[in-house]
Amino acid sequence: MKIIYIFILTIIILLNLENFLDTTTAPIKSDAIFCLGGAGVERITTAVSLFRNNYSTHHNLYSSGVQKELLTKLKKFNKNIDLSNVTHVENMKNTMDEVLYIDTLMEKENYSSIIIVTDPPHSRRVKFMIEQFSNNLRGKYIIVSSNPKWWKNEYYFLNSKAILFSVKEFGKLFYNYFKYSFLFTFDDNFIKNSKGLNKIV
Repeated sequence: MKIIYIFILTIIILLNLENFLDTTTAPIKSDAIFCLGGAGVERITTAVSLFRNNYSTHHNLYSSGVQKELLTKLKKFNKNIDLSNVTHVENMKNTMDEVLYIDTLMEKENYSSIIIVTDPPHSRRVKFMIEQFSNNLRGKYIIVSSNPKWWKNEYYFLNSKAILFSVKEFGKLFYNYFKYSFLFTFDDNFIKNSKGLNKIV
């Protein structure tokens, strides 16, 4: 009988997992745009599109995604984009590195708002890290979906990639909670020297 209850509970969780993981919202014009790194080109494609459509009021785009992919997308629209305002951020090992970097960036550049672009099921973990460990980002950010074709909120469980991504993110969320809440000591000198900043041109 217990197995049946566990099975039913698992099905309920899986059917509602997308509502828990996806915290993305519609884009609103902000001071800057930051594209998180990750597999695929959806994040960079969306970030460049937002940048090209003037969603960054300070005309600044940052990306920790693959530089080659970023350049490819930028060159496609180079007649409409000032590449001097595009910055590739290197040496970001994980999502926490990116969140801490953006936190430092907000203070350094005196930004009052920023768009963070990532995949929908990744957004809950990003939000968790910001709300728990960022001093300069709370209330000043929105997370915008990368609009991947494989993610459909109501029917995410019909796509194998979406299911796998969601289950992994669910697990990583708990892992990161314990890792960063109890087992991790932050380096106060992290990114203060801005070595991660590299202009595209």
